[in-house]
Amino acid sequence: MNRKLNLFFSSVFFVLLCFNINTAKAQFWKSKEDTKPASKPKPKQSASKSNDKSLRATWTYPQSIFKERYRIDVLLPFQLNTLIKDSSLIFKGRVPEMSQAAIDFYEGISIAIDTLQAMGYKTDIYVHDIPNDAYWTANKIKDSFAASDLILAYISSQSIAPFADYALKQQINFVSVFSPSDAGVKSNPFFILMNPSLQEHCAFMYKSATQELYQQPLVLFKREHTSIDSLACQYLQVDTQAHSVIKVAIEQLPDSSFLATLFQPLKKNKILMPVMDAAYAETVLNKLHQYFPNYLFEVYGMPSWKTLCTPKNTLAWGTSIAIQYSQPYYFEENNNEPVLNFTHRFQAKYSSKPNELNFRAYELIFWLSDLVNKYGAVFNSNLNDKDNSPFTGYNLQFVKNAEGAIDYLENKHLYLYRFQGGTFLVK
Repeated sequence: MNRKLNLFFSSVFFVLLCFNINTAKAQFWKSKEDTKPASKPKPKQSASKSNDKSLRATWTYPQSIFKERYRIDVLLPFQLNTLIKDSSLIFKGRVPEMSQAAIDFYEGISIAIDTLQAMGYKTDIYVHDIPNDAYWTANKIKDSFAASDLILAYISSQSIAPFADYALKQQINFVSVFSPSDAGVKSNPFFILMNPSLQEHCAFMYKSATQELYQQPLVLFKREHTSIDSLACQYLQVDTQAHSVIKVAIEQLPDSSFLATLFQPLKKNKILMPVMDAAYAETVLNKLHQYFPNYLFEVYGMPSWKTLCTPKNTLAWGTSIAIQYSQPYYFEENNNEPVLNFTHRFQAKYSSKPNELNFRAYELIFWLSDLVNKYGAVFNSNLNDKDNSPFTGYNLQFVKNAEGAIDYLENKHLYLYRFQGGTFLVK
């Protein structure tokens, strides 16, 4: 049985398992000694013309109530009920993808716990399983998290709203760590979206593609008959007055004679392609290279394009096609001391190299624990304190609706990945 399955089994018996650490405890499920926190003052309205919370333009957060110890609850999709019955595995083959993601996230949390312990933080971390999207009802959330000072959840968009509602009522922060969807949350300054939304990615890519324009126009390859691609195209907010843009429908790729009128040899031809389906995007790029093998293309795509950066495409495209896409995280070992330190510690504990989820979990737990211990549960006015976010320059900003009223907080920090000929460049 491999290392991952061994760790998975160690996570299975979470009702009985408890890691008692002097300063930072990681415990599973709910302690019988949990008590409800002291009541917190409600957030004040500021710079608004109405008492209707949907019209609030700014928020003044309530003052934190400082405590001797703080509790952080983390929800992960182990989905134990579908994997284990009577202490035995009931699935065959590899651990399912979502359960494996939960294991990876927990591994990163465990390294953060070690760090918090060494630094003397007074933090109790409780990890909960998410059996399915319907499991955490409003009543179950209320019963399980009455003593929580911060809730983090690796959940789908279907489960976000009840947690966000609860966090607003309790005046604590709820952090969605994985889904890029806001799930329709409105007027909630305690909801934090860590994975930038598709809208944010699209705005970032359009800005990147138009920062430096060449003599020829920017070509926009669009698929408006596919709902997610049509939405992404809308999010680009193409300004045809400020930039010369030629829009080309690619439900079926136009023939080479038409495309030849759009592109120039010996020049960099810019293409903006809001196509989420990476496989379809790869088909388009292969056809483009087939038509124009000696042309140079700078192609700006979607965050899902990470899978296109393969040795096969390196051989197929050579250096003629460079693809660029956005990602909120970057963990590079070369000359990066915090990354190297974490990698060394992770390898010592788990005998393997850390992956992206390991890094993300470690950083989030460590950084947010630091904020809670410094500023209390309502740390929102101090989100610019990133001294203990070792890898990522988080940029949490208010998201506002069309009327300018605040809906929630979103991480708007993005990196631009550029892949060409097997080489990565990250800005």
